Amino acid sequence: MSARQAASVPLDYVGPLPSEVLTALRRQAQSAGRRIVTIDLSACRNKNGVLAAIGTALEFPAYYGANFDALADCLADLAAPPGWLIVLQGLAAGSSMSDEERTILRDCLRDAAVFHAAQGNVFQVVWH
Repeated sequence: MSARQAASVPLDYVGPLPSEVLTALRRQAQSAGRRIVTIDLSACRNKNGVLAAIGTALEFPAYYGANFDALADCLADLAAPPGWLIVLQGLAAGSSMSDEERTILRDCLRDAAVFHAAQGNVFQVVWH
């Protein structure tokens, strides 16, 4: 069932997934040749730490400012083909990001997914 569930995950999905679906989605992304990046955010204590960790993991340019505007710009600039699967781990563990900051982070990720999907590319961001 999880392989079928993974196949039904939209190509621009941003959100939580159960572990078994995530495992199947990883297999699917790997067989499709997508870039899979797992970002461990468990040691990040605030918004700046989270944004810096994302920038490092996704190899953003040196001028990346580790703020939400820079995040949105750099996510849009990522070369997409054949696609991305970004897995965020440990965001809730000890982070002092406010609810508003979490909402803005999700919005940046969703905007990037919509942008890449409009160009026919897969861009999925998941957490569990």
